[in-house]
Amino acid sequence: MPSLSSLQYYLPPVAIGGVGGSGTRLVASYLQKLGYSWLQERATTLLAEKSPKNPATLWGWKAPNTHIILDRLINIFDGIKYIHVMRNGLDMAFSSNQNQLKIWGKHFFGEDCEITPWNSLKYWCLTHKRVQAIGQKLGNDFLLLNFDEFCQSPDQGVRELTEFLDMKVDPAEISALTELVNVPDTIGRYKAHGIDCFSDEDLAYVAQLGFETSPG
Repeated sequence: MPSLSSLQYYLPPVAIGGVGGSGTRLVASYLQKLGYSWLQERATTLLAEKSPKNPATLWGWKAPNTHIILDRLINIFDGIKYIHVMRNGLDMAFSSNQNQLKIWGKHFFGEDCEITPWNSLKYWCLTHKRVQAIGQKLGNDFLLLNFDEFCQSPDQGVRELTEFLDMKVDPAEISALTELVNVPDTIGRYKAHGIDCFSDEDLAYVAQLGFETSPG
């Protein structure tokens, strides 16, 4: 069984995280198509393997909660690349997937919090501000991927992703990868609920990250 220190002999991993329901699964499917050996849930799966992988294997994992421990991971894996997938925080505030808020909300708020759209957006904002700060330490090994923009312009999104991974992909491969995109009908769902329940500060931050915030 390889030890944690022995992982340094492998190529640096690529990790994908985000607030639950942000589209991490789609991005993970792209990396699998590009040849990454995938650890379905968490990196510790590798530690449980009886035989070590080829050190030249491209590998990584998709786990939305990765951003919670990202500050620790960058000290463990030299050269780790991190992709943080984000959807419009207003849409996420009205998502049925509020597991991260339930589990981690009290750590961000300093106390237990109710599952409400206001708290959900606040959690989204706090999470992304923290991730951006950690991302500055990673520099070019950090990618903040706007899922909404990716769905609108998948060709451009695939090129940005492959450039981040230092991969050369021909036009035919890009075309095949873009076919994986199915634009979710939940984009813009916040408009059916309105934005009056949110703070001006949080709305401004959502807009700062390039997302639509108009009420209708």
